[in-house]
Amino acid sequence: MLSTGTISRDRGYGLPGTPAPNFNEFLRESAKRRQDISQYIEEVNPDIRWQLATVAMSLKIVTSRYAMYMGFAERERLFGELDYLLDPDGWYEEDKHPSLPSYTNFLKWLIEARRSDWSSLGFDAQGDTLAAYKRGENLLTAAFTPDNLVLWTSKLVEVDGTEISSGKSPLSTFVRTAKMLLDRF
Repeated sequence: MLSTGTISRDRGYGLPGTPAPNFNEFLRESAKRRQDISQYIEEVNPDIRWQLATVAMSLKIVTSRYAMYMGFAERERLFGELDYLLDPDGWYEEDKHPSLPSYTNFLKWLIEARRSDWSSLGFDAQGDTLAAYKRGENLLTAAFTPDNLVLWTSKLVEVDGTEISSGKSPLSTFVRTAKMLLDRF
């Protein structure tokens, strides 16, 4: 049976090893500390929280539509990255929300190119989906636009020098271009 006579608050609620006299005191002190901390944290607009949650849900629904072409780990990685990127605490109200067509183009490319080993994902100020692949000093970046175009850059370091290139390609062409570049990493 659990005794509530003394409860240690050494899990971030109070000073290490300081016991609470009883459970009610423990709860009261915890709530007080949360209030004290909350006065220093800038409150995020609740509308932004709702909007970002809606956007995240839409992006996850689109991901689920393509789920049959992805492995479980790949889907979970995408969902986790979306949760991280759309965190309201790190979002600026003036930022444009991610573009659903841009993200869909990224998913199409991801499936067609069969390259789920991306290093990072992001969204730019226009809402376009960004992806980067990095291996050692080699780098490929891509910005997927809603109109089926991909703006890309690459840096390949080889024995005889560094090759730097960039382009603006239709999505279908970028599949071939990126595969060729990534195979050289």
